[in-house]
Parts: sequence; C-alpha cells; structure tokens
Amino acid sequence: MNLSNPNYDKINELKYYFKFCLQRPSAWPQLVNYILKRYLRLRGRLFHLLSHKNRLYNYPLEIRKEVQKIAPGFCLTDNWIDQLPSTGWAPAQGPSLQDWSIPLATYSLPFDQLNWFKDEPDQEDTFASHRFIWLLRWLSLNPSKEYLAIADATLQDWIEQIGPQKHLPAWETYSASERVVNWLLYLCATKNYRNLNAQIAQTIAISLQEHLFYITQQLEYYDNFYNNHILNNARSLYIGGRLLQLPLIANVGRIIFQKHIREMIDEKGALLEDSSHYQLLLTRTFIEVLWAAQVTGDKDFAHVLEPIVQAMTNCCLYLGKGLSDLRDHFPRVGDVSPDAPTLWFYPDIRFSQKGTWWGIWDVETMSSLIKGTTATNEGSETASTEWRWLSTTDNNFRVFVHTPQNLKTYPRGHGHLDFGGFLLYDESSPILVDRGRSSYKPERLGLYGISARAHNTAMINGLPLVPSCIGPFVLYKEYLNKSTIKIDIEDGSPQLSWYTKAVNRLGRSLSWERNLSFHSGELEIEDIVSNPNQIALIINSHLHWAPEFLIPTSPLYEAEARNSFVIERPPKKYILKIECSETNYQLDWFKGSFTDLHGWHFSEYGHKIPALTLQISIQTSQKCTLKFNICPL
Repeated sequence: MNLSNPNYDKINELKYYFKFCLQRPSAWPQLVNYILKRYLRLRGRLFHLLSHKNRLYNYPLEIRKEVQKIAPGFCLTDNWIDQLPSTGWAPAQGPSLQDWSIPLATYSLPFDQLNWFKDEPDQEDTFASHRFIWLLRWLSLNPSKEYLAIADATLQDWIEQIGPQKHLPAWETYSASERVVNWLLYLCATKNYRNLNAQIAQTIAISLQEHLFYITQQLEYYDNFYNNHILNNARSLYIGGRLLQLPLIANVGRIIFQKHIREMIDEKGALLEDSSHYQLLLTRTFIEVLWAAQVTGDKDFAHVLEPIVQAMTNCCLYLGKGLSDLRDHFPRVGDVSPDAPTLWFYPDIRFSQKGTWWGIWDVETMSSLIKGTTATNEGSETASTEWRWLSTTDNNFRVFVHTPQNLKTYPRGHGHLDFGGFLLYDESSPILVDRGRSSYKPERLGLYGISARAHNTAMINGLPLVPSCIGPFVLYKEYLNKSTIKIDIEDGSPQLSWYTKAVNRLGRSLSWERNLSFHSGELEIEDIVSNPNQIALIINSHLHWAPEFLIPTSPLYEAEARNSFVIERPPKKYILKIECSETNYQLDWFKGSFTDLHGWHFSEYGHKIPALTLQISIQTSQKCTLKFNICPL
C-alpha cells in the first residue's frame, strides 16, 4: 500500500463505489436525491456570495422573523463600557504584549511581525490572527496593567485597517463571532484597571455594532446544513446582545440555542460531533453563555442552560477521568481544533493555572457556574453514552472507546474513520492512542489523520472497515445498521466487541469482527475476517508519542522471535504477543520516517511528533484470525 499517496483511500473507495452503484439500480433515486440536495446547498452558498438578503432564505422561519426585526445603525450608550460586568481578572507581572509571541494555529508569531493582510499557507493561521483568542491567552498570563494600552491600540488598528474590508477572510462569520466574544471578554476583564481612551472606546463600540448586525445577516445556515458553527454564531449574538443591552440581538442568539441544542448535544451532555477536543470547546461556550445570562439577569434562560452545562461539564470530567497529566495524556478522539490548545479549557478548578481559560476569570465565581458537578477530574461513571472508559478489575489496563450509536451519518462532524479503534492506558498513562489530525487542508498529513490508518483499527484492501457515508457516498448508509459496538461486563471484567458487514462492499458475504477482553490483567484483542476473497488485511497499532517508547528490537523468547516483543517505556515494560492463523503475515515498525505517514503523531493542530506505529499485514483468501495480547512485564 502506498502510504505516501493521500488520495489512495479515495481512489480505491471510488472504484468500489462505482461497482456498488452499478449493482443497485434500485438505489439510484437516492443518489439523484443527493445530487439535487447538493445543488440546493451550492445554490445557497451562491446566494450568500451574491446577495446578503438572499442568505436569509436559508434561515429557519422563526429565526428569519426575528432577524428581520433588526435594523442597522443601532447605537450603544455612551457609558457602555462602565456597564460591562467584570470577569474578576486581576493584573500581575505577566509579559508585555510587545515581548510576547502570538500563538496562531500552527506556529507562534512575534508581536512586531503581526500583519493583518498576511495570507498564511494554512488558512487557520490567518483566521487565528483575526479571531483574537490569542488576546485572551495573553491576558490569562496576568500581564501588568500598564501593558493594556498596547492591546487597546491593537484592537483599534485592526478596526481601522480590516473593519471596512468585509470581503477578506477575517470576516468569515465564525471568525467574526469569535472576535466579538473575545473582545468583550477582554474588555470585561480589564475595565477596572484603566480608563479606556474615549476615541478608542467609540471606535470599538461602532465596530461591535457592525459585527453584531453582520453576524445576524450571515448566520452559518447553508440550505439545511449547519454544525457547531451556528452555536458559535448564537454565542456571539447572545453574549454581545446581553452585555451591550441590545435585546433584539440577544433574542436571536437565544432562539438559535433553544432550537439546536438538543440536535447537537445529547441528554448526557455529549457533543454529537465525535471529537473530544470540540467537546471541551463547546462546553466552554455554554459556560460563557450561562455566565452572561446570570450577570445580566436573564433568569429563565439561565435556568434552561444550567442542567446542560452540568451535563457537558460532567462529560468533560469523565474524559479526563483518573489522569494526572492532562496536557499529554488527555484522550484525543476525532479532530483537534486549531482555535486553541487541547487544554486551554478543562472544567476542573485544580487545572486553573495561568495560561488557561481560567486565567481570565475569578476562579470561585466561575467554578460556581458548574455547580452540581464534582470539582475533581474523576467525572461520573454514567457521564456519557458517547465516551466510555473500560478497565480491568485489577486496574492494570484501561480502555477508552468512542461508541456512537444510531448514526445518521458517518463520520459525524469532526469525527474520523475510526470504527473498531480504541485507546489503551495503564493506571494513568496512555499506551495506544489515535494519531490526531495535522491540518484541515487536503494534503497528505491532513488526510492521513482522518483516515482509518491513523487509528488502532483494521483496514481491508487499503480501505476503512466502515466507509464514509457522507457526500457522494450516501448509498453506503445502509451499512450503518449492519455495524455494531457492544459492551458486556461479566464478573466485573468488561468485554467489547465490534462487528460490521460494511466490508461487503469489497466482496460478497465478507464480514469483520473484533473482540476485546481482559483476562487476569492481560488485554486480548481478537480480529476475525470471515468469507474473504483474496484480501489484504492491515492492522495498525499506534503507541503514545512519549519519547521513552523504544522500538522493540529483541524478542522476549528466541523461540517466539517472530511474534513476541518487549515494549519499553522506562520504568515500565509490556509484553506484546501476536498469534495469527496465517503464517505469511508481516510486521513493520515506523517512527518519524519522512517517506511514510506512519510514525508521526499530531497532539495539537499543526504540530507533529515522532511516534511508534506497528503495522501487521496479512494476505489471505480464507477465514483469518489474529490475536494481539499485551500485558505488563
């Protein structure tokens, strides 16, 4: 398999999909329906480009009616800054903005090199400079109050240079929404520590008015398609409307939340976009909205938000359950957002150090917003039906698995092609992990991160076990009902199984099954492929990026030189044993190779680290069973 070719999966999947469609004339109307929907979506985007007014026709009716009540040119009061609530932030002896490097998505930029018109190679870096979350990250370091004037002047400079040029990427709606909230939180945090120049205050006031009206006209609805971006639009409208006393603006944000919360967040608080990092970011969003509701006296909406915030917070705490080093050990499943580091926000007061989201708030006030949750990083055993921790009774190993059920699409939102995958930990440290995602660009590393190859799962003929059913692959949806994830617990020991017939698209009656179980502190993984017709089976295992992991070069026993290894992560050692019904399997180790995609890890967006990957390759034309055992030495 040519791992260096980013289009390998897509080319092969299209080949099989063409055959798949030809064999199913009865499904052709479904494909035609997809093409028509795609046309309508493209038309919606064209309407947006050609006319702001036409964009409103993509809005749900109740939201369109509220937006049409808003006229441009509304004004803020002269003392609008004095009326802002405080976040409880206090200055100290943190760095000057001029001596600080601005963290973008993939690298940090010295402040004196900030250029609003620079077109970055990765567009996420361009967006990051204009979204101003970097301003809050600087503020969280508690700089001295005399440095605030530099930040104020930076805001004014952006407004004067970029404010009128709404054709630039900086005015993409998500970026405009981020900018409104980040500016307002900065002003709320710093209002008590300097008198803002009247001219700058007026300039910012006019720009905030323009931003909020612009967002109401540019909500991220495209035909019937929307995602978490619409919640971010609502966040800016609600927080901006409440803090600036613009009730019509705030009401649009409130209605959007009430309409879409239950479509995107389940009753246990899990964001239905299959990303643990986005779970953290959206929880932060809802906590900030709850804060705005409480400090501005919107008691009814605060009452609606409180149980949602508690459930989402519990879900986040559950993700970090039992982990002492969340920065390196937090379970990263699905996409990693370019907006902020993974642990910019984590809802545990014990992780409220400088340089995190907690640094812009009074900790006691903010922690009171997540009342009803445990203020530790243990979370609840039933925190989520999406994310599950499974552990042995003797606590040697823990398995983290994403278990989405009843999917309408696969993968969802920011999810990956990870069916059959899992993360393996010992008492507190990761052993096997997902590789993350390097970028959202259609380049080799970005595509690798979302593919099955970057996860602890199997592939057949170079393709994922369960195919993507989004976009043109809509006909594959029939396979979602033929793919299951089951968890059983016997005598206190969990057993996890995956089963799918989605691989039928590669050959009739073909099926794949994986069983994961614990036996006396040993983890056993068994893969079974039934009714193959000359297939290539590949199973990947990705070790954590810790540099202490060494490539196994010597077998445990000479008699088992081919299938037994000692994996070392000093001071710990693990025995890895492989048994296969086929004798012609091949083992390959990768770490930091520049010729293969395997051997790299992406702990944060745009950052890669050398890491060990084991690839097991099997050619078979009969039923094949492979067992993979791991236990402490």
